[in-house]
Amino acid sequence: MKLKEMKETEPVIIKAFDLDDAWFKVVRACMESGYKRPVFHGTSKGQERKELDYVFIEITNPSHRPLVPMIPEGIPPPTSIDYVNRYLAYLMTPYKDEWESYTYGERMTAMSKIDMVEGQRVSSIDFNQLDRVIKILKVTPESNRSNIVIAKAEDLILDHPPCMRSIQFKVRYNKLHMSLYFRSWDAWGGFPSNLAALQLMKEYIGGLIEVEDGKIFAASMGLHVYEGEWEYASTLVGGIRD
Repeated sequence: MKLKEMKETEPVIIKAFDLDDAWFKVVRACMESGYKRPVFHGTSKGQERKELDYVFIEITNPSHRPLVPMIPEGIPPPTSIDYVNRYLAYLMTPYKDEWESYTYGERMTAMSKIDMVEGQRVSSIDFNQLDRVIKILKVTPESNRSNIVIAKAEDLILDHPPCMRSIQFKVRYNKLHMSLYFRSWDAWGGFPSNLAALQLMKEYIGGLIEVEDGKIFAASMGLHVYEGEWEYASTLVGGIRD
């Protein structure tokens, strides 16, 4: 069944079994219900894209393998497990090339200095967000404080600001769940690589705090398929997969 053609802004809610299922369903949603608009910035400026106004995705079994999409013959794969493994190393370290204005890993793991005010005493501490979140999860795994902030105020003036803005972890019923928000999200190429690497990071954290793997919840006000992928996406959506 095709999704209905939207005539006004409304959310799309997608429930998927695993990452492969999620990728197929978000591509189909973009192609069938996406709002066609010009690309205003970036390397695809001047093209068009089909974009969902707002999407909420629940993935119930994100650890199910393979973590990357299973692609029908004739469609180039949007990612690979080799790329995901390289991306994971990039995601969990502060390394950044000189030409890059940011990386997710740098935002999550670079040491930050903050001033702690206790009464009249001020002390400075160094920490990185990922390590701090793991410590919180070990002590109070069911709290709402295990949130990594990617966004910064100065992102508003960057030519290429981060698409992912926040990551939150929480343990419920002895399972580690992860919630993500992307301001903009490339459904074809970015979505499968991002989620596969983040899932591996979640499994790593879950192992450290000794809990089972849980769900991924993801939301975006800009999930889209670029014009350059429409032909492949239409072939995928028009195939025999359901």
